[in-house]
Amino acid sequence: MTALEEIACFTSVPVDVEAELDRRILTVRQILQMEPGSLIGMKRSAGENIDLYVGGTRIGCGEIVVVENSLECASRILSAMPNTCHEKRSTWNRCGRSWQ
Repeated sequence: MTALEEIACFTSVPVDVEAELDRRILTVRQILQMEPGSLIGMKRSAGENIDLYVGGTRIGCGEIVVVENSLECASRILSAMPNTCHEKRSTWNRCGRSWQ
């Protein structure tokens, strides 16, 4: 029996997938000044790498892409990986390979 056959009964279970775009530190003042439509500047843009998580566990890397005026994530590598995939393009190129 293959691994996929062994977990076949779980394949239709929904799970939350998180694509972490960025993290920012804001002051309490900045948070209190926010209102609907307020913008929070991000350091990343289209073409950069982001980490993908399920249940707080990193499952892979993705790339930020723009599709019809919205940001989306194109998954690239889905596997156990080192701490981050987005620090440098060179790190992205190594995702999925053996880490020592």
